Order: sequence, then C-alpha cells, then structure tokens
Amino acid sequence: MTDPLFDYLAPENHVEKRAGISATLKAQLHEPLDANTQYHGEAAFWLQIHQGLLRTSATLPNWCEQFLAEKTTDRLYLMAPRICNLATQLVQHAHGHHHIEDDHFFPVFLRAFPQLANPIDLLEKDHEILSVVLDDIENATKELSHVSQNATSQITTAEKSDLFTKTEQLQKAASSLDRLFIRHIGDEEEICLPTLMRM
Repeated sequence: MTDPLFDYLAPENHVEKRAGISATLKAQLHEPLDANTQYHGEAAFWLQIHQGLLRTSATLPNWCEQFLAEKTTDRLYLMAPRICNLATQLVQHAHGHHHIEDDHFFPVFLRAFPQLANPIDLLEKDHEILSVVLDDIENATKELSHVSQNATSQITTAEKSDLFTKTEQLQKAASSLDRLFIRHIGDEEEICLPTLMRM
C-alpha cells in the first residue's frame, strides 16, 4: 500500500518538476545495478522499447521544426503525412507500453516487493501526466492530417498558415513529451530494471 505521506504533487516527485528520484524514494529501491550489467530477458526488452520511444520522441519535434522551416510548398505535401504517421506511431506505442506496465508488470512487482509501493505509484502518476500530453499529440496530429488532406493542389496562403499553426501545436506537445520522457524513462529504469533482474 502506498504511504499516505507520499505526495506526488511535491516538486521532488512530480515528473514536470523533479530532477531525479528523491532520496526518500531511493531508499526504498533495490541496490542499483553495476554499470557493466548485461541485461537479459524482460529487462533487455524494456531497454529496447524505451530506446525506441526516446528516439521517436526526439525525432518528432525535429521533423515539425523542419516542416515549419520549409520554403517549398510542394514539399509540405510530402512532409505532413510522414509527420502524422510518426506521431500516431509514437502515441500508440507509448500508450501500449504504459498499459502493459500498469496492468501487468507493476502489480507483479508489488506482490514480490511491497516496499516499492511509493516508487511504483510515482511511475503510475507519471503515466497519467504523459497520457494527457499524448492526447494533445493525438489531437494535434488529427488536425494537421485533416488540414493537409483537404489542402488544394496549389496550397493557398491561408492553407499554409493553417498547416503551420497545426504543426506548431504538434511541435509544442511533442517537445513537452520528449522532455518528460527523458525524465520518466530514466527514473523508471532506475526503479524497474533492478527489479526485473531479480525476478
């Protein structure tokens, strides 16, 4: 059971504010793994998933930036669907991974190691924050896709302005997600990889 004194909204815990796992939570974790640890099984699979998420979350805002700097109107037709596909892939991949963690891995961890209640609660609450940002990305992607699919063969000034407005919205959400992913995934690996390697 989670400690009633654990306050996720405190700056040392909230994913948008914390600089790492607090000393209080670190004391509840397993001993850190050696830097030369060879990961295997589920732990190695988690690392692969996380690396893929981090690569995609770093790429999406960069693609949006390239789109916003594009001067050739014809290229906007080519770039918009690629951006939308990447964003959709990122949202689906992240939601899927978080559901597996919340519904399968975290309950298993807690049954085996009840002392992880607060660290696991931290990660689950991170997922709630990330879900909102992922929804922002999904909504911005739908709007960008709609505008790009309905643009005329010769994109008008108004259509280009609309495309750029939607892409700016997507870039803002994507940049936020990338920053939060770096914090969340780093902390999640510190909490979960030693746990996985002990199971």
